Amino acid sequence: MTPLRGDRRAWLSAAVLALTAMLDGPAVAADEPVMVIMKNHQFEPRLLHVRPGQAIRFDNSDDVLHSLLLVGGESVIGEEFVDPGQSYTVRIPQDMPPWTYKLACTVHVDMRGQIVVSGE
Repeated sequence: MTPLRGDRRAWLSAAVLALTAMLDGPAVAADEPVMVIMKNHQFEPRLLHVRPGQAIRFDNSDDVLHSLLLVGGESVIGEEFVDPGQSYTVRIPQDMPPWTYKLACTVHVDMRGQIVVSGE
């Protein structure tokens, strides 16, 4: 019977750790970039919420070139090109003002999205 109790304790400990990680959410993986997939001439997701200091990784899953342009009151990401199968990572500056920024691909005029930077 002792091994069963040990197994139960190990399972319970693992479950508690997993639940804690899920509840902590982004705080646990603060250094992991938020993913945006460029596919079918769209940004997925089209609306993204991030915090200052957080990184965003743009993965081009299409077979064509895409570009990134992030603008608000001023250009945040100047036109960056991402080849098919490649990625581009940008870190939101710590001092970036809270705002809803427009995300665009200058190669495909209908490819648009928004990135909301919160002050939290």
